[in-house]
Amino acid sequence: MAVCTAYSDPPGPPRNLRIENVTSSSCTLVWEPPSFDGGSEIKGYYIERSSGYSSRFVKVNRDPVSRTQQTYNDLIEGTEYEYRVLAKNEAGISKPSETTGVFVAKEPYGKLGKPGTPTVKEIVKGSVTIEWEAPESDGGADITNYVVEVRHASVLLDA
Repeated sequence: MAVCTAYSDPPGPPRNLRIENVTSSSCTLVWEPPSFDGGSEIKGYYIERSSGYSSRFVKVNRDPVSRTQQTYNDLIEGTEYEYRVLAKNEAGISKPSETTGVFVAKEPYGKLGKPGTPTVKEIVKGSVTIEWEAPESDGGADITNYVVEVRHASVLLDA
């Protein structure tokens, strides 16, 4: 009688970890499964986080997550973070993935610059055409509109 025993190894590390949609309080991690599953199905992933340039990573989830992306809404604005992911199968846990690299929790757009001073180009009964220069900085996002405010000037005449 022959006995067949199946052996498996821990999986390889998850691949292509990246950070998406960073804001002042949240981010989304996205990764791909390991190229080597160790001979058994991937049961889930553990995520580790480091704050700042510390070399100490702390496990973020107690139970493995089954999907290959995870959103965190507990970031503190202005704080530096770095993540890595580990895969789990029945034989054990992989080595960590490459890290995301250090990033700062902040809004993705900077401060919008000030537009140029408006100049009158044409006055026609009941309307006026004005022009101005676009701001030097768009803050990292396309400018989609301008708000024009009008103030009526009072005219004082000497009597």
